[in-house]
Amino acid sequence: MYIFSDVACPGDQIEMNIYVPGAMNFSWNFDDGQAESGSSYVTHIYSSPGEYHPVVTFDVPGCGSYSVTDTVTITNTLPYFSLGNSNVYMGVSSDSVCPGDQLNGWTSEGYSSYTWDFGDGNSTSGTSAQWSYGAISDYNVSLTVTNGCGVDTVLTDVVVVSNSTPVQNTNLYAPDTICPGEEFYIDVYGDNLVSYSWDMDDGSPAQTDSYFEYTYNNTGSYNISVTVTNTCGSTLTLYDTIHVTNQSPVSNPGFYVSTNNVCPGDEVEFGANSNYSYNISFGDGNNTVNSYTTHSYDTPGTYPIVATIQNVCGNSVTLYDTVVVSNNLPINANNLYKCLP
Repeated sequence: MYIFSDVACPGDQIEMNIYVPGAMNFSWNFDDGQAESGSSYVTHIYSSPGEYHPVVTFDVPGCGSYSVTDTVTITNTLPYFSLGNSNVYMGVSSDSVCPGDQLNGWTSEGYSSYTWDFGDGNSTSGTSAQWSYGAISDYNVSLTVTNGCGVDTVLTDVVVVSNSTPVQNTNLYAPDTICPGEEFYIDVYGDNLVSYSWDMDDGSPAQTDSYFEYTYNNTGSYNISVTVTNTCGSTLTLYDTIHVTNQSPVSNPGFYVSTNNVCPGDEVEFGANSNYSYNISFGDGNNTVNSYTTHSYDTPGTYPIVATIQNVCGNSVTLYDTVVVSNNLPINANNLYKCLP
């Protein structure tokens, strides 16, 4: 069982979660006279100090019903920065913006109250906030966070609003090497961008979206560029090179098996990189060509998994894994991915 946080104040929200592949029928007893059922993830608030022992009970088809417990301590004397053994924080999406740009703020969850002051006479409450400034100036943003023990702290930041704010936090994504005829996605992003002009270096008309799909039919190296503009009218041009070749390898081949140890009848999730064609063999005479599927084994044993991934150039890679199916797999607080005998 995972608990965030196992030491808290009265009124603070506590998250509880357990992950057991194939498990169902979750029932939680919070040890304070309250209970909840249905989900493997719950939140709970304890109103009084004390030591509590929450219990989650669940069924694993083919294995039985099991319970896991843990301890939560609720105290009135908890220092503010102790929740979850990590410091509370305030995030602001940008410290330098144009007039009218939307700003986003966020902070740690789980405390009793949050009050935002945007430094322009406006304020709001909650763990997240959205706001903007119409006038050029420097604004002092503050967030007051109070826990269930009545202890609070004030976090601050400064946001500069100017008509000359440059293009910020931009990034261009493009593949390094692809095959002729291979579809790929290209993307650029940044703070408060309003227009895009792409040169794909193949004589085609300029693209004007931030994200789109594209194909080169001929081999060669293409020097691409994109000019972006923000709400102040400031511009920035980014550059990259895409190599188109019949020798393009399978890049970043992905193959996923959700768990390597299961009981008979438990579902196992399998997936591969959906940008390519592939064949996944489950080791029991069955296979799939789908990008994502589930499969179960009825008989105990060790099953070799083989995934062959191929791109449009005809180049391929083969990846391997193993699934072990057993009737006597233990489950405990340190290993929640297996079944009890």
